[in-house]
Amino acid sequence: MDFVGHGSMEQAFDVLMHLAVVHDDGEDGTIRAFFESSGLNTAGDNLDQRLGECARKRFVTERTILRRSDRGAIQLSELIRDGYLYDRPLGNVYAAQVGNLLSIRISIEVPDGMAYRRPKVSIGGVIQDLAFALRESKIADMLRAEESLDIPLDLSGSDPAKRIATVEIYWIMPVWVSWMLGAHMEDPGIFATVSVERTSSARIDIRRVEFMDK
Repeated sequence: MDFVGHGSMEQAFDVLMHLAVVHDDGEDGTIRAFFESSGLNTAGDNLDQRLGECARKRFVTERTILRRSDRGAIQLSELIRDGYLYDRPLGNVYAAQVGNLLSIRISIEVPDGMAYRRPKVSIGGVIQDLAFALRESKIADMLRAEESLDIPLDLSGSDPAKRIATVEIYWIMPVWVSWMLGAHMEDPGIFATVSVERTSSARIDIRRVEFMDK
């Protein structure tokens, strides 16, 4: 739950269900045997009952199903350890001040075969019309989409409590997104705060900074 689900039982379950679909190895497969003996698409209130059900469907002994399931558990753990960072959606957001503009670039990477929902981008509370059309990526077995935005900045104000600009990206995927965010401001009088919520959203706030005289 901690490693796969980032502390959420629900997210850990969603990740495992995604792995069950992507790495399904067929009727006599070891990974499928693990999931079926764990209760996926198999009747039974305990392991013995589920092993018996699987054995009847496969016309083999319960010990055969158990051996396959044990091997499947090992294979699944290796897949999680080796591919954990790469089997997740990746979101990259970069903001840079260019004069009186805030230039935003948003790129996403989606594992091939994963159910896809387009990100929603909000600027100052207004949802933008962005396609995020997927295409082949340089990363193996990943699909990529990218969008760019230029946001005018009103730098005339002096109130440090007032936001100059706010950009929010909502990307709800079956598996939680791994985010990378960065920002660069030319004007030393303003700064950017970047944050990520566990509920699959990222946010950039541009504010004015007030320096104390020495």
